Amino acid sequence: MTSTGWTVVVPVATWRLHESRLGLPLARANAMRTAFALDTIAAIRACEHVGALVVVSAQPDVVASCRRMAVPVLAGPGLMSGDPLNAAVDAGRRWAVLHRRDAPVVVVPSDLPCLTPSALSSTLGVLATRATAHVPDAVSRSTTLISALNAAVLQPAYGGNSTLTHSVLGSWAALGVPIEVRRDVDTAEHLTQALAIGVGPATAAAWERFGIQPAPRRRPRRVASLERTPVAV
Repeated sequence: MTSTGWTVVVPVATWRLHESRLGLPLARANAMRTAFALDTIAAIRACEHVGALVVVSAQPDVVASCRRMAVPVLAGPGLMSGDPLNAAVDAGRRWAVLHRRDAPVVVVPSDLPCLTPSALSSTLGVLATRATAHVPDAVSRSTTLISALNAAVLQPAYGGNSTLTHSVLGSWAALGVPIEVRRDVDTAEHLTQALAIGVGPATAAAWERFGIQPAPRRRPRRVASLERTPVAV
């Protein structure tokens, strides 16, 4: 990480108390989602173009893990919020405006277990060429990353056909980026695809702990040290 790099906002949704779309029992599905978040955060921490990282979450296990890593945490909206994901993103955007006004900002969802520092680094290089940009998911319907060179103008529009919505808002669609940045995981099919691409150690360990099958592993990722920013709650 570098003091002049990108500000990264990671919104982590509160796990809902209903049947999981991952095709796993609820407790195991929630453990997998936590593992996705930890792998996503680890890849961000190890990316040389990241200057600061802030997580927005009300999920207790994610908050506790971030505190152990000295990652700043903002309290996320609860289940009763009408639009918790975009509300969480906006909270992170306001933090970026307040603390790192002159730095570019990128939102990285917490469900990218395939993410690697190199994939994120190359994607940030692409996003840096446009004032506002977004990365369509693997099927070009939803959105994974959104970015702005000026945090004040970041416009989150996650939900539904968000790739189209972001484009209508004037954001540029970055299609030629690594699949590790586009393969988010919402369903059992997505998880199967992610495992085939290769997932981070937390996701692989969680998958194997459930006794289903060994998960493909990537080589261990070097984790860069974080700036010791006080944790905000």
